[in-house]
Amino acid sequence: MGRQGVLIGLMAALTESTLRMLANAAHPASLDMPNDGVGSDHDSLGLFQMRPSSGWGTVADLMDPTYQVRAFFGGPGGPNYPSPAGLLDIPGWQTADPGSAAQSVERSAFPDRYQDYQPVAEAIIAALTKTPSLGNQNAAPLDTVAETARVVFPLPSGTWVRSSGYGWRDDTMTGRRAFHAGTDYAAADGTPILAIADGVVSWAGPYGQYGQLIVIEHTVDGSRVASAYAHMWDSGVHVSAGERVTAGQHIGDVGASGKSQGAHLHFEIRPGGAFEPSVNAEVWLAEHGAEGVTAATSGQSACLAGPSR
Repeated sequence: MGRQGVLIGLMAALTESTLRMLANAAHPASLDMPNDGVGSDHDSLGLFQMRPSSGWGTVADLMDPTYQVRAFFGGPGGPNYPSPAGLLDIPGWQTADPGSAAQSVERSAFPDRYQDYQPVAEAIIAALTKTPSLGNQNAAPLDTVAETARVVFPLPSGTWVRSSGYGWRDDTMTGRRAFHAGTDYAAADGTPILAIADGVVSWAGPYGQYGQLIVIEHTVDGSRVASAYAHMWDSGVHVSAGERVTAGQHIGDVGASGKSQGAHLHFEIRPGGAFEPSVNAEVWLAEHGAEGVTAATSGQSACLAGPSR
């Protein structure tokens, strides 16, 4: 499933049950099975509030958290294939808005609820995930990342305009409120993307709605920080996992892969490493004296309502 699938599953279970295995008096037998509380939504059971009457499984099945997870993710190996459909049975789930993907499985009468739990789900993933390599077994050890010599802005001066900032916004593709974990810079297709600091590449390749993604681990002022660069084309990734890079090195080219409406760089800063929560990248760059940050600040006056994610 990858991180994107885990994120969607967590958002769904947090919304439906606050991550609890709920019994239901509509099925008295469930009250005698291991549970974290009693729900009351029709005949819904468990983490994802699945209903026996909708074909998700028997009461005994749905009071088993492992079964519920397998049913939610579905696919040819899932217990209900092909119906009810799980996440793997939903075409395009990898690049869909996570809340919309969760709704495609849950089919709730309140479809906008799932997106409210995305920040919580992100925090859970950060807390439970200890490896900074994004699961890539080919990455070099990241405990030897040397202190960077400099910090730079990720795009050449004069090539971009800021198109979307960090934080809550109306998603340009769904129209719904959603949390934007990075800063978007609209630029011409093929514009060079620069590593912001010396470091080691921990991910280079496709990653869900990010499209083609590069993640680099750095040491800045004695602390670990990860930078992420998203939406390049397949041909726009010029580094590989485990490769050491230097500040200002040309690592990729601007594109529009993944969840994107046009050519731009989606840029994130994650203090502590790749799985930690992101912060406002523009503020972080300014605080760390990034070369070119003056141009970044002046570029905010040219904000667009166009391509972003």
